[in-house]
Amino acid sequence: MASQSGDTGSSLLNSNHEEISIVVQIMKTINIKVKRSERIKDFKAKFQDKIGVPGKILGLFFAGKELKDNQTLFQYLVENNSTLNLVLECATVIKLFVRLPPNHRTVVLEADTKDSIQNIKAMIQDKEGIPQNCFILDYSGIRLDDSKTLVDYFILKDATVQVVFNPNDMMNISVKTEHGKTLRLVVMLFYTIQDVKSIIECLCGILVVRQRLVYDGSVLVDCNTLASYNITEESEIHMVTTRLLY
Repeated sequence: MASQSGDTGSSLLNSNHEEISIVVQIMKTINIKVKRSERIKDFKAKFQDKIGVPGKILGLFFAGKELKDNQTLFQYLVENNSTLNLVLECATVIKLFVRLPPNHRTVVLEADTKDSIQNIKAMIQDKEGIPQNCFILDYSGIRLDDSKTLVDYFILKDATVQVVFNPNDMMNISVKTEHGKTLRLVVMLFYTIQDVKSIIECLCGILVVRQRLVYDGSVLVDCNTLASYNITEESEIHMVTTRLLY
């Protein structure tokens, strides 16, 4: 029995020093490699240095419990692929690039990561004279909510946001197939590429999973929007079909 107890103790010690992969959620999900024997304090410092998160870390939480600096990940039973949540106090001045249609001219703003999207739109109105009720802002294919902040969307230094006019207006685009046939679609700027593929499937029966859409030399990603690729009225997209693999 003593031998079994010693084996158990040795196993726990080895488990304590095991390297595991955990997920830290801030505004987006980040994977990071850590040792379970690391103190929470050391992990926070390493994480902030590696990822470059702005502002002070107010707290790190796991399973609804705040992790104390002098404890280790092992003591909180943090396992491989566990998800931790990080709370930040962000007050960082950044350069924000704003791209304007139709010629994609870019202007630069000085903003705080705690600024709301509404405040950013007001800055654009002051700088460019564009009434803020005439446009919305897009970041990486995501329509930005006026009531949220830059840091809510993990928009940090040197990020670029896109001004989109009349985002809910319908527009006409063309999809040209590899056989020379042209499909005319009526869409909205904030339709995703997946939405467009679904429309094409309804029109001509080509399954969504077989469609590969290309615009301006770039393959379009399903989760992104038409706006994120600057696809506007009368744009032409090319479609290539692929074989299904079983």
